[in-house]
Amino acid sequence: MERLADEVRDAKIVAVVGMTDGKKPGRPSFEIPEMLQSRGIRVLPVNPMIPEALGEKSVASLAELAVVPDIVDIFRKPEAIPEIADELLALPKEKRAKTVWLQTGI
Repeated sequence: MERLADEVRDAKIVAVVGMTDGKKPGRPSFEIPEMLQSRGIRVLPVNPMIPEALGEKSVASLAELAVVPDIVDIFRKPEAIPEIADELLALPKEKRAKTVWLQTGI
């Protein structure tokens, strides 16, 4: 947990897979990215179902990100994780985040 705290403290860009747009209050998939952004971290939404969130255009996949995030934060059901892991590993090394953060219980 301490390593994750260090990674978050040093992060400048976080890609959030499964981020929502805030239209349904109380969802961690919006509240956590919103908190990160309030601390000066650029949050990049990765969700094909929303056009944008927190002032950033949403992309459908990690491969579509224009910049390399420091952290990939995943808000998806456990059964979606293997596909997302495969997508991460398919990226060229220079386009991979150095940290992947899964929510508690995943």
